[in-house]
Amino acid sequence: RIVFVNTDPQTGEQTEVISSPNMAGRIPIVFYYQDYPDWQEVQNIIERFEDSLSNFADTNDYFARPILTIDGEIRSMPEKAERGKIIETDTGVKASYLTWDQAPEAIKLELDTLEQAIYANSQTPNISFEKVKGLGSLSGVAIKLLFMDAHLKAQDKIEIFGTALQRRYNIIKGFIGSMDIALKGAADELEVSPVITPYMPSNEKELVDYLTTAAGGKAIMSRKTAIQLLGQTDDVEGELKQIESEEQVTTSFETQNATE
Repeated sequence: RIVFVNTDPQTGEQTEVISSPNMAGRIPIVFYYQDYPDWQEVQNIIERFEDSLSNFADTNDYFARPILTIDGEIRSMPEKAERGKIIETDTGVKASYLTWDQAPEAIKLELDTLEQAIYANSQTPNISFEKVKGLGSLSGVAIKLLFMDAHLKAQDKIEIFGTALQRRYNIIKGFIGSMDIALKGAADELEVSPVITPYMPSNEKELVDYLTTAAGGKAIMSRKTAIQLLGQTDDVEGELKQIESEEQVTTSFETQNATE
């Protein structure tokens, strides 16, 4: 049976709400579990990064804007919107801006180092626009190296998710057999295994060049398939016929000019 239970938040009393036969013969629940979240190993680094960034913001609030220091007595100060501003002071008074002589290179270095450590220790590729905009066109090998650490991590997770996915398949097979008794035998005998394919961006031009070379320079794709992959038209057959018609017209025109 499948039983749904309602628990009173005040008293903790449980009341059965819905009860129905479990025709699939399997509990339709899949539980994924790991001992700790993926970011636990870098949690301390993340906290340090956030603290440093917050402290740096506080420092900017105090010192990022110019501060005028005056050694002596001021007679008058210019208005905020006044042009050609002049400060009137007594004789011998010195005025200067308080500047930050030491640029915050140490803070910037720490923030950059912490950010790199967060990505590296969590096996996460940094594919933000700022990081990849200067890389240009990456080769297929470079892309694989960029994502290699993440793929190694994905392989480690297969032990968790592979088992859970297999459990989901078995539940689906059970429901198929319960909805149509004629399919129960086939569903029970059906063997399904999960295949986890990590995300990998591809350099399609490089792949096409490689396959063309391997095929001795011969075509590796039909025009119909190319039109389908382009996805700019829903009527692939009509598009192909239109191209062939236009080519025939062009060929006839060239033949006519050649005979003249």
